[in-house]
Amino acid sequence: MTSTIKFSVKGGTDPGITRPNNEDCFTDQYPNYAPEVLARKGLLYIVADGVGGNDAGEIASRMAVEYTPLFYYQDPNPNVRASLIAAIEEANRQIYHQGLGNAAQYRMGTTITAVVLYGTQFYVANVGDSRAYLVRNGKAELLTRDHTWVAESVAAGLILPAEAAVHSQRNIITRSLGQDLMVQVDCSGPFLLQPGDRLLLCTDGLSDLVSSAELVAIAVGFPPQKAVRQLIALARQRGAPDNVTALVISTVSESAARPSGVRNWYRIMPWVLSALILVGVIFGGRAWLQNVPPVLPSPAPTVSGTLSPTPSSMLTASPMLSEAVGTLELVEPADDVKFQGGVSITLCWKYSAELPAGWQFQVVLTDEKGKNSKDLAKDGLTPEKADATSEYSLTLPPNYLQAGVYKWFVLLVDEGKEERQRSSRQFTVLPFPAVTATPTFTPTLTPSLTPTEPPTSQPTQGNGTPRPSRP
Repeated sequence: MTSTIKFSVKGGTDPGITRPNNEDCFTDQYPNYAPEVLARKGLLYIVADGVGGNDAGEIASRMAVEYTPLFYYQDPNPNVRASLIAAIEEANRQIYHQGLGNAAQYRMGTTITAVVLYGTQFYVANVGDSRAYLVRNGKAELLTRDHTWVAESVAAGLILPAEAAVHSQRNIITRSLGQDLMVQVDCSGPFLLQPGDRLLLCTDGLSDLVSSAELVAIAVGFPPQKAVRQLIALARQRGAPDNVTALVISTVSESAARPSGVRNWYRIMPWVLSALILVGVIFGGRAWLQNVPPVLPSPAPTVSGTLSPTPSSMLTASPMLSEAVGTLELVEPADDVKFQGGVSITLCWKYSAELPAGWQFQVVLTDEKGKNSKDLAKDGLTPEKADATSEYSLTLPPNYLQAGVYKWFVLLVDEGKEERQRSSRQFTVLPFPAVTATPTFTPTLTPSLTPTEPPTSQPTQGNGTPRPSRP
């Protein structure tokens, strides 16, 4: 019998103080795959930080977060490490080819840091300078290696670590997804996952401003959702010149997750058993006692070089949205659809469960850069639920939007207006078609070569002679 670990996960991102848009992206959603697939592949969570490409970094980071799980879970290879590396490599090729086909996205790129939770083990992979930490026993252990010029210079002995922290080249990365057809992925593990562990994935917008000691204090001192808020708030207090993203995974043992009443029963159960045994001895139950098989302790989980995936070793997952039992899924329009100006646009999504009391959907529109957000409810546009289905919709009236590229977000918020889930896509509204007058044919007399003034009308007498003008 292997031990069981429950966990919760929560991520958050913020554009920071000075950046006009947010090029970070992450996924903290419980993977939407069949149980047998999750038993074979584990649970994958990702943080990515877009770089360069004429402000197309946000596209690259989003592609990394979307494509890597897609390729990972489609791969039948049960070897977690090999499958994770292959998925990131394929995501890199997709981003690279996307950049080749669009001048505005040429050489766009992104970092990626991914963790796979697999039973009582976990794996970490990264490209770039987004980091993964293991917080255990009051210490933060860095699990990834920065692919930056200063980190490689420190490793080569060219500069000191103290110099690297303030070096003018410290933000130059030497490896990223999307900028070349091939990429080298660092992947380590398996590591043993223990009850009480915290895993932290973050972009450099956080790790550059918050010390390891502060990471430990916040990650251990608060549940994941509040820990993420505290980390981002601390970075903002210190200026946050870059986008800031954090994702915290918290683990607890199965026994620690039991309700207090159950824990109390397990606490007094040895005394009850002792009393029963004593009664048995007193009344001559010695023979019965001899027939009781010994209770053997459960073997401790071990980490081996070869993987032996079994359903019993999988995590008993408590998604980061412990109270949100459903899954939010956008239906239409599909991503990057184009609409002619002047038409109505219907946004449609599904939620796989009944909404808890007081929870609601909030629909927000932003421009392509994620700025100038508009809560549609303030314009009297509210979602409607289709009868006897799990689908919701909201229709934008004709002429509601000007020409441009828009992102639409569906947020699931609880009774305290706390965001629980979100999903987003984008669409384009094309300019209104130009209105031109229909040409008509008008017969004319043969024009004169030289323009002349129209004749002046002069009154005449009855016999046709001109009437003299008055003095």
